[in-house]
Amino acid sequence: MSKQTQETTKISRGPRAVALIGPYGSGKTSLMESIAFLTGAVPRKGSVPAGTSLGDSGHEARARQMSVEANVLATQYLGEEFTFIDCPGSIEFLADTLNVLPAVDAAVVVCEPEAAKAQMLQPFLKRLSDANIPHILFVNKFDKAKGALESAMKGIPELKQFQGSMLVDNTPEGLRIQLTDQEGLAMFPAGSSAMYGHTRAMLDVIARVVNQLPNQVTVSGHTDATPFQDPSGYGNWELSADRALAARRGLVASGVPDRKIRRVLGASDQEPLDAANPKAPRNRRISIVVLRENEGR
Repeated sequence: MSKQTQETTKISRGPRAVALIGPYGSGKTSLMESIAFLTGAVPRKGSVPAGTSLGDSGHEARARQMSVEANVLATQYLGEEFTFIDCPGSIEFLADTLNVLPAVDAAVVVCEPEAAKAQMLQPFLKRLSDANIPHILFVNKFDKAKGALESAMKGIPELKQFQGSMLVDNTPEGLRIQLTDQEGLAMFPAGSSAMYGHTRAMLDVIARVVNQLPNQVTVSGHTDATPFQDPSGYGNWELSADRALAARRGLVASGVPDRKIRRVLGASDQEPLDAANPKAPRNRRISIVVLRENEGR
């Protein structure tokens, strides 16, 4: 048997070991609780504050409301066996966490959407990179970023009338920020990708929040269902793509590194926000998603 065949056989037999690592308070134990529930390991999710979680079940962990040792979850998903290891995040247990990494197949690095706390990820990311351990970045507690966006909008009097044009919600993919047209308040002139000044100002607000996060983003443009096509064949597909590209340029001009933008696309009228009214103004929009997971090494 060749070495490659032996390695393939070894990988296919045993459970995948995945470490959940990150700073104290980032939500690793709650994430493991969600994984246990979604994979059917437990019938209902527990709570760390209530003392009903699978992890942090020891007396000291309960008393300190933090992990003081590694917590292990063995579960199955889609016919595969997985072992998740929730590692302590406090600096006093950093050595214990780093010692777990050589034994895992992959890692999920959990953090909050705060620039100061993102700096605390460096010891974990360096060790993962040095050991060539595949990893993804999972940003928890996106509600904090949502609050920062809403506060920033309220702090700019010139944008007061456009507050209803910015929609922010959490999706499985990540934090979605949408700039939508309102009746009489458009983000772009009709049939054009040359954005208005207020659109550029709103993108600048978004860029400030995006720049505080290590996450990548996607940008998509959307039109309503009103037929539009010039003599050259330029229509809603091209218009939605050009508006998405214009939004990308706006983010980059406001300081977002180009490498943070993973994907830009035009969706024409295929994903209406108001499906019951395909020609509604709010279907004309730019959608920016701050992705929960970054591509790891």
